[in-house]
Amino acid sequence: MVRELGWAKYRKGDSYTIFEFPETSLKDFTEQLKAKFPQGVIRVVGNPDMKLTGVGLAVGAPGPAKQRQLLNRDDVQVVISGEAQEWETPEYAIDATQQGRNKAFIMMGHVNSEQAGMDYCTGWLKGFIQEIPITFVENKPPYWQP
Repeated sequence: MVRELGWAKYRKGDSYTIFEFPETSLKDFTEQLKAKFPQGVIRVVGNPDMKLTGVGLAVGAPGPAKQRQLLNRDDVQVVISGEAQEWETPEYAIDATQQGRNKAFIMMGHVNSEQAGMDYCTGWLKGFIQEIPITFVENKPPYWQP
């Protein structure tokens, strides 16, 4: 996912889950995400005008504990995840914003958040499994908007 997004230069230290960007607004940041993933539905909790530099990445469905752990970091204003139970982390982010904290939560969809990793895994598997063909099969997000 980091490679797909072009975020390697923004990694904080050797982390693949914490990133530091030049200051931008949540609205501009989410528009950049949408440009990378135009086929999916991206859902956002947070003030579109808030400024951010720190982003936590929790692809797939890591669960509310991991998502909240990232949101609680002082150096993370926004957490991006594939999915979350709506009564868990999104509500936590809503509470944080109502408390005046500079926090946001982005759900980009399970497929969008994991597909780049599955594509990478295909190449990795080909490196040591030659007996059977290994092919990446793109998965389209299952949802549509009326």
